[in-house]
Amino acid sequence: MHLDETLQVFASIYQYDYDGYQDELQQFDPIRGAGANFVSNADGITNTGFEIELYYAATDRLTLSGNFSYTETEYGEDYFVFTVDDPINPVPVFGTFTQGFVSAQVTDPSQASDYTVNLKGGPLKGIPEEKATIRVSYEQDTRFGPLYYLLSHSYTGDFSASGIQRPLDRIDSRETTNLNISWYSQDGNLSLRAYVDNLFDNDNYYALSTGDHETNYRKSVTALPPRVMGLDIRYRF
Repeated sequence: MHLDETLQVFASIYQYDYDGYQDELQQFDPIRGAGANFVSNADGITNTGFEIELYYAATDRLTLSGNFSYTETEYGEDYFVFTVDDPINPVPVFGTFTQGFVSAQVTDPSQASDYTVNLKGGPLKGIPEEKATIRVSYEQDTRFGPLYYLLSHSYTGDFSASGIQRPLDRIDSRETTNLNISWYSQDGNLSLRAYVDNLFDNDNYYALSTGDHETNYRKSVTALPPRVMGLDIRYRF
């Protein structure tokens, strides 16, 4: 506690080491002679970083809070990913393949090395280095009872969707701002909440995949919701 017990600060530094870390990636299956998306174990994984969180009661009505985290991850040992989704290395041009029912099959297993990437030394897929959130809450008295305002803004840094460090798989950083106003009756039985999520209607997504030459390397993303406005009415009886 600081500043006459109006400020709370929590912080931590951490390092985790993993063997047998399970990850789901596209890898070459020598039994099938083809690429397949399955879970396998990765050894020598490290996850190092720090995080800090604070709460500050600026006045009796105004509270500021936020958190920040920084994370560095690494595949510490060999971990091979199979990739046939790179338009600069098209399979029909650089490899002799027999098209299978589900995926491209390698006629010569040694050719698979042309489409294999070692993730050793790179960061883990799907984990951004930086994340942060800022929140502002305020209480206002009205003739109908108090109103509670909450404004939050979050930031998530960019990261690789596949673990391969290339622009093709990069998911851009994103920012989201949410606002809501709440009211509660004196007896606590009735509450109203008006909200706007993604206030600035940012185009955000959190997952990405790329097809192969058969789909003209089409990229697909999983989008986060656009701006959403609503009103919650709750009555307890």
